[in-house]
Amino acid sequence: MIKEELQYQARRALPGALEALANSVLKTSEFFIVNNTRDQRKQIEAPADKFKILAKNAREGRDVTYQEFDAVLRELRAAGKGTDQEFVSKVAKALIEAQ
Repeated sequence: MIKEELQYQARRALPGALEALANSVLKTSEFFIVNNTRDQRKQIEAPADKFKILAKNAREGRDVTYQEFDAVLRELRAAGKGTDQEFVSKVAKALIEAQ
């Protein structure tokens, strides 16, 4: 019973955690754009859009895997953008507890 409650709470928390991460990326993206090029901006902001899609999927009851999340996170880091570890940790925690 306790495990099911934790899974339920984690599934409820996941969309908000993903949205918060996406919003943080967008809010701070200007600090990581070195040459202010459109391509660089797209490379940094595209993962934020993907986090929002994952949030939408989770909100609609579709499964979101840690592998999907990690792939977007790696894409973001490859673009030269760091993230606030607090947001990443909240998403990771929700994904792990939702299993």
